Amino acid sequence: ILSMMSAIKSQFGGADICINNAGLGHNATLLTGSSEMWREMYEVNVLGLTMVTREFIKQMRERNIDDGHVVFINSTAGHEVGDWEGMSFYTATKHSVTALTEGLRKELWHIKSNIKISAISPGEVMTEFRARFEQQANPKQVMKEVYKQFDFEPLLPEDVVNALVYALSTPPRVQVHDIILRGTREL
Repeated sequence: ILSMMSAIKSQFGGADICINNAGLGHNATLLTGSSEMWREMYEVNVLGLTMVTREFIKQMRERNIDDGHVVFINSTAGHEVGDWEGMSFYTATKHSVTALTEGLRKELWHIKSNIKISAISPGEVMTEFRARFEQQANPKQVMKEVYKQFDFEPLLPEDVVNALVYALSTPPRVQVHDIILRGTREL
């Protein structure tokens, strides 16, 4: 992470927008899950996201930029505890992202910064996440089969992008805290 941030600084002079899209999930129940799988999810979804954010804001402040934007791509799993077997630890990491969003917002407020912090929390998105979570050999094919079984149409990646563009396009006086997106019939 530190070498990536150093490369961004040396090649581009820094960045004013940070989109943090950390979302690693393993099917690892609380009763029988592998400690290594839990650790990997925590390191990517929580520590990685936090370290990138810290370094990004540090670079912005070094450049006297006070109007940047940090966006966390979170999940509805960060706002509820569903009944999808094996998701409890992943859900805990996404609840951490929700807490980190609010914590960062308050820390920025205390230092009188105008850097914005937003979160986009989608439900089911038509990606390979679910198939990879289940460790399926052919995620693209499995993904199509899995989504056929749903009683709703999942979101498309562009739905998430549209929410992101909205959050980024608001005037300086507006900070979008969290956008929660679901397919129309998704519970």
